[in-house]
Amino acid sequence: MIWLAEEYRRRSNSDPSLTLEDFAAQYAVPADKIRSRDPVLAVDEDHCIALWHGTTRSRAESILREGFKPKKAKKSRIYFARSPVLAKSYAKKRSKQERDHPAVISCSINLGHYSNYTVGELQGIVVFAFRTECIDSEVVRRVSGLGKRSEEHSEKPKKRKADNAEITNIALTFGSAIPSIVYWINSYLKLDGPDRIDEKHEAVGKVKQWFDDQMDAGRFGPVPDDEILEQVEEHLRYG
Repeated sequence: MIWLAEEYRRRSNSDPSLTLEDFAAQYAVPADKIRSRDPVLAVDEDHCIALWHGTTRSRAESILREGFKPKKAKKSRIYFARSPVLAKSYAKKRSKQERDHPAVISCSINLGHYSNYTVGELQGIVVFAFRTECIDSEVVRRVSGLGKRSEEHSEKPKKRKADNAEITNIALTFGSAIPSIVYWINSYLKLDGPDRIDEKHEAVGKVKQWFDDQMDAGRFGPVPDDEILEQVEEHLRYG
């Protein structure tokens, strides 16, 4: 699928009228499969992509005030992961080194605005390295690890159910992959150990299918938490 994504980008550069759907049809492959293998294609109508940045609490507070700024040693590179799992892992490592608390920042970044970047992989997860002096804090959607302060910074406060169950800090988009959906469900339901669900769980496939159907209907960008909850409650059988 990766080579198909690269081939589509090459051909679309010379023929802007070529849509991903038309290109995929030529190879009898679902467009979403090609899109899911290429993070550059997995963006919404505003060219925004969901990315996560792992850091410490003190650094997160600084980011909310001043935006993302590269470390001098990294020479103008700001790193983001396509998975909250990798960002969380880095945050824990960093917090131990600096004797601080871990924090994970969920962002929606416009690839057209911050266009100078490279894409690589770490532990099988796509990683973006932006070459810029600063990425404004306006890209931040949510921060986990700051307590109530993360709620105050969110542009769209997360809805809460009547039983006051907390909404997870992970922001999903309609193009989110199954691992992100699994992480969202386990985090929201606080499932641990043998109770955790995996990517093969029937409910996960149904929720992912709903995401895909919404994209086919023309919806892009972040998915409202209350809509995810509705799908989880409908398809997940637990307890």
